[in-house]
Amino acid sequence: MKTMGKWNGMIWAAGGAVACLALLWAFGAVRPLRGDSPQPLEAPHSEKARGPAEHHEAVKFSPEERKEFGIALAEAGPGTLRITRDFPGEVVFNPETLVHVVARAPGIAREVRKELGDPVKKGDVLALIESPALGAAKSEYLAKKRMEALARADRERAEAVHRNTLKLLDYLAGFPSLEEMRRKDFG
Repeated sequence: MKTMGKWNGMIWAAGGAVACLALLWAFGAVRPLRGDSPQPLEAPHSEKARGPAEHHEAVKFSPEERKEFGIALAEAGPGTLRITRDFPGEVVFNPETLVHVVARAPGIAREVRKELGDPVKKGDVLALIESPALGAAKSEYLAKKRMEALARADRERAEAVHRNTLKLLDYLAGFPSLEEMRRKDFG
């Protein structure tokens, strides 16, 4: 969450800088030079260990323009920018990447493992929810699963009895019937 706020601040700062440069250019305060030979600004430069830098474009301000816009020339170095601008706006999450997740069963959230703005992927646990309805459904599921196992065992036993009965009937078919045996005995 903190990282996302840092990025938002950097994006706003970069956007503000681009907007300021665009306004200065639009009002003629910044004019790129035309021609083959760029002219450097009249300012003291330090050419210590780096040597002269190559310039491909240069910006030229007249002394009046520098005074009018409060531009001072100095050697580049660390410093603090004192320019602030207030702009109306609202910082919101990208609606294309934000998803509202609803629990499938009513209950009480005992632990939340992800916060708004955290990246998630398929299979991540977002929260632990205690749900009486889910507990009852799981209990019913386990009872039905036990009943199904018993029914499967009963079916297998009935199929074995049926197979053995058919084998016994085939075996007995090879012997004479009771009527035939009585006729032979009394006949």
